[in-house]
Amino acid sequence: MPSTFTGQIVGFTGDGTLAGSDQIDLVNIAYNSSIQTNSIYNGSTGVLSVSNGSTVDVLH
Repeated sequence: MPSTFTGQIVGFTGDGTLAGSDQIDLVNIAYNSSIQTNSIYNGSTGVLSVSNGSTVDVLH
């Protein structure tokens, strides 16, 4: 269950393409190619917020 995850997410790499980059599957955020997914990273708090317009997942 995502709400009980207590590990760290570190060491992501990639070349800017989906095939050549590390990924996280956010099960709360359903993929829909017609809806733009937005993400905002706050470097001072270390929080990444990801939204598909109706659902927001927050990664600390």
